This record gives sequence, structure tokens and C-alpha cells, in this order.
Amino acid sequence: MLPAAAQLRVFEEIKEGERLVVVATNVAETSLTIPGIKYVVDTGREKVKKFNSANGMESYEVQWISKASAAQRAGRAGRTGPGHCYRLYSSAVFSNILPDFSCAEISKVPVDSMVLLMKSMNIDKVANFPFPTPPEASALVEAERCLKALEALDSNGRLTTLGKAMAHYPMSPHHSRMLLTLIQIMKAKGCARANLVLGYAAAAAAFELVKSFCHAVGKEVRIIEMT
Repeated sequence: MLPAAAQLRVFEEIKEGERLVVVATNVAETSLTIPGIKYVVDTGREKVKKFNSANGMESYEVQWISKASAAQRAGRAGRTGPGHCYRLYSSAVFSNILPDFSCAEISKVPVDSMVLLMKSMNIDKVANFPFPTPPEASALVEAERCLKALEALDSNGRLTTLGKAMAHYPMSPHHSRMLLTLIQIMKAKGCARANLVLGYAAAAAAFELVKSFCHAVGKEVRIIEMT
């Protein structure tokens, strides 16, 4: 990934006789407008994160974009003048293979954090909540099973005292439970260097998050020891 300073160069004015070529992710579809773009080359592909509620694993897969995404990509061309979008796939692929819309984000990620948050808001029957796009029933069942195993919920699915504390942490229930367990142990044993131990635990939680992401995208994780 380019540093922020290098990324901001895309907004600089182009000198006479030069041409700007931008290689962008899906963020350029809707979240970012780059001035002066006249031509867009659309590969019709995207890498998306998927979550398998049956085994609790996340993965990144390359798949076809939706028709809505294709329209957004084409709309990047010629916003300040004449432009054109070159699609590297046939009209038959567009009509017969591309879905109308992309899957909702809630179907691509684990919902245990969401279930824990909703339980902390006194929404006991999460399955009955009127979601715009409801998650799969199996995903909700797996989320509750996971939260019970972490002792965030009791056997009846009600939020425990530990679960209330976990809901305040902006991270996955697994990592918040790890930190809270460490805090409980340090209080019980009166650890002399509690802040140092907690700092190492927070670093370990952050490393686990990065490692999970790198594993999903097939990247190698290297540990550099700093003294």
C-alpha cells in the first residue's frame, strides 16, 4: 500500500504532455472522485470478503461485480467532460452473469459483534429485528453459540456481566474476552507491571487481527522484533 503522501498525488494537476494512470480498488466507484478522468477500464472483477457461518472462517475471493457496480465504474469517466468506459467483458456476461446488486455487507462478515452489541441494547430477540437485509439464520445461531462459549451470554441467551463489559470494546468478542480475562487475572494476582502486560496483550490482539487479514488474502506475516 502506498503511503498517504503518495496517494494524494492523484489529485495534483497534470502537466501538459503527461498522462495520469490510476490503478484503484472499489473505493473509486463511489467514495472517491478523481478530477480529470476521461477513460475507465473496467475488468468486471472485484475481491470481496466472504464469511462461512458453518465453519466460522473468512476468506477473500475474486468474483464478478454487479450491474450496479459496473454503472458506478462507468460513471467515473467524463464527470468533467467527454469520457468513455471500456469494459473487458462481453455484453452477454453483463446481461447473463452479473447480478443486479452486490450482496449486503452483513452477509459477508461474522455477526457475533453485532449480536453482542444488540444484546447490550436490550434487543433480546435479534432474529426478530427488522433488518433491511437480515443475516442468515445459521449465522445468528453460530454467533449466539460463540458468545455463549465466551460466557458473554448465559445458557438462555441473556447478556452476562462479562458480556456487558465486552460490548464496550471496539473489537471482536474473542479479543475483548482475551483482554478482560487478562485484566481479571492481573487484579486477582496483583501484577506489579500490569500496564506493561496489558500493553503486550493489546499488541497481541492487534497482531491476531492483522494475521487473520493477511491469511485471508494469502499474504505472509513477518514478525520484526524491536528493542
